[in-house]
Amino acid sequence: MTKLGVKITGWFKKIRFKIWLFFVVHIRPWFRVQFLLWFWIPLLDDQQPKPLKGWFSFIRWFLQLSKIGYEKPMGPLYGWWLVRVLIALILLTLIRGVALLLDVRPLVLLIVVVCVYLGFHWLIEAGYMGEVFAFIVGKKNGIGENPPSPDWDTVGTQLFLLRTSPILFILWYWRDHNVRMNLENERKDTNLKDFQETQMRAAGAIGGNFKPERKLTLQIAALHHLRAFLRGDHGESFRRPAYELFRAQLETSARDMGHDKITNWLNRLRRIQRRRVNQLKQITLKMIAGSVVELRKRIDKESPGPLQRAERQILVEDCLSIFRSDFSLTSFQIPGVEFPEHTMLAKLQLENVNMRACKLKKAHLEGANLWLAHLEDINLVEAYLEGAELIGTHLEGASLKESHLEGAILDGAYCEGASLISAHLKGASLAFSHFEGANFNGAHLEGANLWEANLRGADLRNLQVDETTNFIGAVYNDKTQFGVWDNETKKIINVDEERKKLEKLGLRHVNEERT
Repeated sequence: MTKLGVKITGWFKKIRFKIWLFFVVHIRPWFRVQFLLWFWIPLLDDQQPKPLKGWFSFIRWFLQLSKIGYEKPMGPLYGWWLVRVLIALILLTLIRGVALLLDVRPLVLLIVVVCVYLGFHWLIEAGYMGEVFAFIVGKKNGIGENPPSPDWDTVGTQLFLLRTSPILFILWYWRDHNVRMNLENERKDTNLKDFQETQMRAAGAIGGNFKPERKLTLQIAALHHLRAFLRGDHGESFRRPAYELFRAQLETSARDMGHDKITNWLNRLRRIQRRRVNQLKQITLKMIAGSVVELRKRIDKESPGPLQRAERQILVEDCLSIFRSDFSLTSFQIPGVEFPEHTMLAKLQLENVNMRACKLKKAHLEGANLWLAHLEDINLVEAYLEGAELIGTHLEGASLKESHLEGAILDGAYCEGASLISAHLKGASLAFSHFEGANFNGAHLEGANLWEANLRGADLRNLQVDETTNFIGAVYNDKTQFGVWDNETKKIINVDEERKKLEKLGLRHVNEERT
């Protein structure tokens, strides 16, 4: 069986298991209720009150349908099992609806009071009250066709109480509201004490004569306890303080791991490269490759400890609670975090964030603001960055293979050694960006703006461009690669033709650069 066949078979098995589980857990238990109805409904005779005759008749007729499979040649599927499942679904829906209503106590009580009040009012207006009372009394006393007359004084007193039930409901509601408010205040006081203790432990302020290993264990446990406050399980008032504490802890961990030293080293390297470019009007591919390799060595050297691993686990598992638009994410320090696929970070304000060497495969960053962010050596394979703003962003050595950057703004971005293989850059703005040694093999640049972009040593083979692509001011050197792949010869062909095509769009050799 092919791989596709195996995947399809596994998918059908999962669907079949889920259907069977739903049937066993939710549907089958209500079959017993149906059997009880079968025994109860036939006992009802014509002595029911007039308002209930129609309902009982309908239920008796509906249950009678379940015997179609035995009385007529329709098969058990259209008779017995079909009606049983239908009845079970109706009962399940009714129970689920009641369960939802029970979550709102005042609403339930109000509905019950109104229904009882309107029901008695309708029975009195329709003249059925006497028959209902006679039916109940007659059944209770075992009397035949002539039950005793009702005590209308008692009935009138009960009806008066029903008419005053709205006032009783209002009194009950305010009393219940007051009691619940007192309970809520007591709960807040308890949560506040718990949060203060958790806050101290999560920050490392642990008293007692514990060994460093035990203190670290307690601090990790306190961080996991902090997750409930981050999610808002103890109220919205604790979410922001818990977030600020967790963010400060992440910044401390990033500094302890040496990522500030990496940033300083990159800034010094940037100044050296800029000075050499201004002096020699070119930069060698060897220097670019060496810089990316050295960057990855420095990142790998800063391995996370137990505390940092716990913080990253919390960040990944509760990323929806942490990455929110109402929190300030500027300068967020989360290097080296491996996020799950399809992580949702769209339209977030992530200026100057440090996500160096993070893994964000297929992540959603549409419309995100990543100005001056540090994304060196990041994995953004097949990520969605349509309309994202990456002005001045550091993407040295980043992997953007098959990523979606349509309409994105990468003006002044640093993408030396980045992989943009088959990337979608239609209509993107790449002005003044640094792509020395970058790999654009098979990239889509229709309508893109590469004005004054630096493409020294870049791989521009199999490039997809059109007449609206702007290469004016962009430069290349002798290390830049051109051409298209020929499937028949298994070689790169049309090197000169492809270079000339891009030169017509404004691309020029570095030696032709104006002074």
